[in-house]
Amino acid sequence: MKTSYKLGLIGAFLYILVELVIYFIGWNHHPLKHLIAFATSSLILLISITFSIVKGYQVAKHTSPSFILDLKNGIQTAALFSLFVALFSFVYYKWVDDYAEIKKQQLIEMVMDEQAMKNLANQQIENNPAYYDGKSAEDLIDMQQENINANMNPSVIFPFILFTQLLLGMIYTFLIMALNRLLLAKL
Repeated sequence: MKTSYKLGLIGAFLYILVELVIYFIGWNHHPLKHLIAFATSSLILLISITFSIVKGYQVAKHTSPSFILDLKNGIQTAALFSLFVALFSFVYYKWVDDYAEIKKQQLIEMVMDEQAMKNLANQQIENNPAYYDGKSAEDLIDMQQENINANMNPSVIFPFILFTQLLLGMIYTFLIMALNRLLLAKL
């Protein structure tokens, strides 16, 4: 198996281990849990891509490797990492943790306070009348409830995590590629 694939799998399994540890110690409903999870996955992805690019460069440095080799190694690592993390997140929020359902209920309860929501909706309509042209406060409240039901769903979480991790992986790949070529290769 190629090193870039191995590093992507190792990174994904390390992140999954961190998520499971957070779940088993009972911090899965902590308000900062998602911030910690995102920071952890970003750091693990960055480290995995860094090792993949540097190791690939070190193996082929005497054959004058191209940028394409570095790009390919970084994106392969990011793709495998992203796919496994997104699949894990789908399974996790579908069958293991009920956070998405709890959060959905909390948001719907917040929307149920009709007077506060009508005041907020009327304020939004006043602030941006062109955007909300032809919409009433009740329309905005209904749209809000539909958005909550649609977005707090594991089938929406999967593509969102997959896309964000892939995008982040590509950005990291280009940054590490430039850093490797400009600084590390000169040492």
